[in-house]
Amino acid sequence: MGSKNTYILSLLVFLSGWLSAQQPERPFIWVRPGERSAILEKIERKDWAQKIYIDFKNQLDREIKDHPTDPALFLQDLPLDWEKKQPDQYPPFHLTYHIENGDHKNLDNATDEEMAHSRTLIRYLQLGVDCGMAYFLTEEEKYAQCATDILYSFIKGVLRSEVSDWQGRGGWLFPDDGFREIREIGYKVPLIYDFIAAFIKKGGKAL
Repeated sequence: MGSKNTYILSLLVFLSGWLSAQQPERPFIWVRPGERSAILEKIERKDWAQKIYIDFKNQLDREIKDHPTDPALFLQDLPLDWEKKQPDQYPPFHLTYHIENGDHKNLDNATDEEMAHSRTLIRYLQLGVDCGMAYFLTEEEKYAQCATDILYSFIKGVLRSEVSDWQGRGGWLFPDDGFREIREIGYKVPLIYDFIAAFIKKGGKAL
């Protein structure tokens, strides 16, 4: 995740979608269904594209290897605050704060320890995006299922949080830095859904 290969493959998919003028049909944020064959043809014909694709897929398969046999094990590192779990409800996520001399600040100077939970969540969400992109390219449902499980867990955890009352700046998971929350977390969520919407529409659901 976050590798050069992932970035370049994302750019390849995005550019193909950006140049299209088809009617909206999911996915449509980075790419449209009609571009799939052209992307695969480029991967087949161009050695550089094929290498990026193979490296991307091999890395992704390693990262999600536990998911098909044990989804709960795969998701166990999500930074959920189990101490706040209530009966028959999903636990909320740990919130990310940066505090200096007792005052809440934005996260510009946050420590590695303060950012640890959020970085884990961002890693999972990036996996969700990568799985969605792999599902689009391969049509293998194992990728859609993994992305669906990540997205479902994220939504359930966020629903247990309350948005900060810091008007114009507050977020759900970054209560003192909503702008950073959008940049690092928020934009990934619609991308995941966009790629797996067809899977969900035909009955796919979280395990």
